[in-house]
Amino acid sequence: MTKDEALRLALEALKEDRAWLETDAPTEVWEKNNEAITAIKAALQTKDEPLAYLPPTASPDNACYNPPQRTWVGLTPACPKGLTEYECEVEGVDLVCFLEYTSEEEGSRDSYGLLNEPGTSENLELVNAYVKGTDVDIGHLLLQYLVDHITTTALEDFKNDDF
Repeated sequence: MTKDEALRLALEALKEDRAWLETDAPTEVWEKNNEAITAIKAALQTKDEPLAYLPPTASPDNACYNPPQRTWVGLTPACPKGLTEYECEVEGVDLVCFLEYTSEEEGSRDSYGLLNEPGTSENLELVNAYVKGTDVDIGHLLLQYLVDHITTTALEDFKNDDF
């Protein structure tokens, strides 16, 4: 189905509604209908482009759209500056993870040697988890136990220089 065919169908439907609009519709609806008809007529004057793909055996009632296929190879973004890249496999899915490293710090103490603020332990925080070879970030979809597994394993590998 082409753009023009789709617009002509919409135009016919709007024109059929005019009989009802003239008698029962509020002024705003009547005005919107007229605006839509004017916009469709203007669009019909532009170049005709396909909107959907109809296989030879398909009827117009069963129109299906086949978007162009995307090539996924090499689409994983580069690791942002300041983050650490870590590749792993979780639940059968190869991931490229970007992690933020926090080094261990001792908490501050007052003049009597008492702890004012607690220290922080060394850790890695998951920022992104891309399906390898794609730009699909599923980090926000991962269950917490999977995030914990990724960060714990990454930290162990980081400490052992297996990164």
